[in-house]
Amino acid sequence: MSKFRHQKHSLNGLDEITKPLSKLLSHINDNGFTKASLAYRWYEASWFRDSSMIAIGLCKVAEFLRSSQDPRYLESETAAGNIIKFLWGSLDKFHSNIERAISADTASDRFRCLENHVPARIGEDGGYFSCMQEGMPYSDAKEDNKYIRLRQYDSVPLTIMATEMIMDTIGENAFDTSTKRNIRSNLGNLTAYMLKVYRTASANAWELDDNEVHSYTVASISKGIRSAMFIAERLGIDLSSLGDINERVCEIDRFIKETFVRDDILFKSATSTGGTSVVTEPIRQVDASAIFVFTLFKPQIGKNVEKATIERLEADLFNGNVLPIRYLDDTYFSGGRWPLLGLEFAKYYAERGDTESAYKIIRYVKEQYLDITGDGTIPEQELVNPAHPNEDLDNWFKKNGNKVIGELGWAAAEYLMAVVAYDKAVKDTVGKEALAAVVREK
Repeated sequence: MSKFRHQKHSLNGLDEITKPLSKLLSHINDNGFTKASLAYRWYEASWFRDSSMIAIGLCKVAEFLRSSQDPRYLESETAAGNIIKFLWGSLDKFHSNIERAISADTASDRFRCLENHVPARIGEDGGYFSCMQEGMPYSDAKEDNKYIRLRQYDSVPLTIMATEMIMDTIGENAFDTSTKRNIRSNLGNLTAYMLKVYRTASANAWELDDNEVHSYTVASISKGIRSAMFIAERLGIDLSSLGDINERVCEIDRFIKETFVRDDILFKSATSTGGTSVVTEPIRQVDASAIFVFTLFKPQIGKNVEKATIERLEADLFNGNVLPIRYLDDTYFSGGRWPLLGLEFAKYYAERGDTESAYKIIRYVKEQYLDITGDGTIPEQELVNPAHPNEDLDNWFKKNGNKVIGELGWAAAEYLMAVVAYDKAVKDTVGKEALAAVVREK
């Protein structure tokens, strides 16, 4: 049993992940299509971002279960592999979009259209998402020329990053022949696409502010290109036609630091002035999505930036609460607090040895949601000291029956990753303390 105790804390790692893991797996079809939520109509699509994060979470859980000799690791590995297979199949469907983007003029209005990019969300067939809306058929494909909030540049790099992680930890056997074929035929163009778009405006992680260039997004591209190089080496894919990619990654990291960092704080965005041009002064607000810059993307922008930015996020977005809001001006569902973001912070703290802070967040989510629902579900947000309690962006809260969005798959994945990171951190701490005691005795 993976049971650990640290100071006053007591959790059973294997028990803690049982219900959230079971619930998370129920989001995933056999073909890898993964519903973002099981309790919200508009989230019945599969988001590249959410699905990639879920695949990463399952990969982390599989490692944990394997090390504990728990046979459930195989189910987690299989589900992660199926998600990646589905996402690469979808990317292959949109290869014409990518080819158009590579040859398009970034300064043209047409470049901003979804027809030149990979949509943030997709349907069960891997194509554009469609559904019935108030008795009428709706499709993102029909919104090609105007719904640019679905143009989020993290879709491609997160898929590639998740692929690298699974390839590195589970192995290439996690992917079948068709998936490897899709990777080989698309990786070069996808890398060229990332190199082209990183300086251009897109929607942020929250499908907002599509006239800005976002630090989170550019950092995801930096990591996505590094992951592409890893995959290319493993699968023997030639990317030499793209030039010195290592130097291009350094160029992207310099762009992040020069554009978004002031006084060692990574700010959320800068306004685009068209094409690849951006204003030289960032919008001086922080966004909780920055936590992924330091946990997953890790561009080379300086250790001081991490420390100062985390402190600013804690001050502005937690403001004494256990969970953070997304950003100060957030009015989506009144700017509620997000468990998945809090849990990513818990993972961050645990990975850096701060088990006290990590445990506080994990325990809060466990007691407020997992222990109450009993079925492993975690909502998208909670209305505890929201940013703007009297506001409701586009009436989404009212349209949802005055309740928050429940059963978010990404949130369950974040809980699993936080527990696994905490488990490891506590064991490492206990091991170091035991070793120090032995040394003292000698």
